[in-house]
Order: sequence, then structure tokens, then C-alpha cells
Amino acid sequence: MKDHVNMDEKYSEDSDLCYFTDDFYRTVTRADQKGILNLTKSYSSELWDRYVSATARHLMLMNQSDWPNYAKGEQRKIEPFPDTNDAQSQDIFAEILAHQVPYLPDDKIYFFWMRERAVETTWQIFLHNWPHFFFEDEGPILVAPDHLIAIVFCLRHYRIVQRPPDPI
Repeated sequence: MKDHVNMDEKYSEDSDLCYFTDDFYRTVTRADQKGILNLTKSYSSELWDRYVSATARHLMLMNQSDWPNYAKGEQRKIEPFPDTNDAQSQDIFAEILAHQVPYLPDDKIYFFWMRERAVETTWQIFLHNWPHFFFEDEGPILVAPDHLIAIVFCLRHYRIVQRPPDPI
């Protein structure tokens, strides 16, 4: 699938396009903040359509046949989500994710709150700052374009699932 969005239209300085709280701007390092890129609504929508769903704009609106809602075999296991206010739990959860998900530290990831709201960053930056990504826990989806493994976060739990291959 071609990139339909002009390169200049992929990223935005508009902080209203993401769901970070004021705490994000106070506690996340400047270097990590620079590595978390707000996507424009049009680019976020294009990526959502490519990697997540061409029909539903949010996990809560998907039906059971959409890949984020079904999983096979071991992927059915739903893991509890740790307390985002406990630093030790945060570190442990980052280690668990790093072990469970076969991404490399510099792998590009997209974190979607919904079709029109997403950021691009690296797996390492996400792991260092994951609590700040959870303004809400109603269905954020994390996708790495170079991998078929994705993470679906929902109601204080998460699932590691296999997504379908990208369309040709």
C-alpha cells in the first residue's frame, strides 16, 4: 500500500491530537518527548485503516471478527495491567512487555487511541514512558509496522495478539 499522505502532513505539533496529561510534559525527558511524534488526523487514519481496521474507528466499535477482538491459542490469555502510579510496578511491567513482545528497542511503533489519534515513537521510548500513554484504557492499540504482533490494551488488561499481514 502506498503512502497517500504528503510527508509534511504526517506529523503535527498540535498537542490536542494526543492524550498526554500535563504530567507527561513535566516528567518525560525532553529527548523522549522529541521521539514521540503526534500524527495528523489524516495520517493516523491512514495508518489505522492499514494496520487496524478499515471499518471501525475505535476498538469499542469493532465486531468480534475484527482481529483486535479475536485471538487464537495462547494469544487468548489476558494479562492484568499494573498500577500506573507505582514506580516499581511500572518498571516490572516494562520488563514483562520487553520479554513478551519480540520488538527491538529502535523498532518504530504506532500507539493508537482511536483512528484519528495516534503517535509514532520507538519501542524503547514507549517502554520507558508507558504509563503516560494511558489517558484512557478503553482500547488503545500498539502496532509495530515491521511485526505481526500487536498489543491491545483494554479495561486494565492487555492482550498480545497476532495481526493480519499488511495489504499488498
